Amino acid sequence: MSDNREATCAERIASQLRGRLEDLELLQWGQDLEREAGTNVACLEWEPSLPDDDDECENCGFLLQDHLEILEQAEQFESMFGYTLLDDDGEYNEESAREAVENYPLCMDSNIEIRIQLSTGGPGDEFLVTCDDEGNIGEIRYRFLDWFDGATVTLSGSEYATAEAFCQSFVEYEVAKYETHDQRIRY
Repeated sequence: MSDNREATCAERIASQLRGRLEDLELLQWGQDLEREAGTNVACLEWEPSLPDDDDECENCGFLLQDHLEILEQAEQFESMFGYTLLDDDGEYNEESAREAVENYPLCMDSNIEIRIQLSTGGPGDEFLVTCDDEGNIGEIRYRFLDWFDGATVTLSGSEYATAEAFCQSFVEYEVAKYETHDQRIRY
């Protein structure tokens, strides 16, 4: 008997994370390339063949194997992210590397999570309030904690309305602290 169900997120998360981390490593490699190899990171005057590990490029002195690896990684970078790291002369394009990193995320949001602790110990409970940087409450979760156990529920309907009315003044206070701290950092 075969199991035709789709894997759960809990079953797929390790593989998904591994793929994202591989992307981030390639993005980091693209940003570090100039620092590691210099401005002219791949002399393109040599014939791309399968060199021995110790063959040096006649034009620049780099190991030919290094040229080959850099070109292969740069091709993978372009294939994955759509940005060319090396121009026709083998010169590193720092702007492309930076743009690839900046455009990798789908979007960025800034949220504040405020924890309003109601009791401690075993048992303890709290509200976790997520809001934007202007204090608009988005999600409210209630968390109940007992020794070595815990549960969280996301509130909706009248439960949400009751908790929102209670949490609003605490949110306003925390957002004001955040704004004051943010202004001090900018100046």
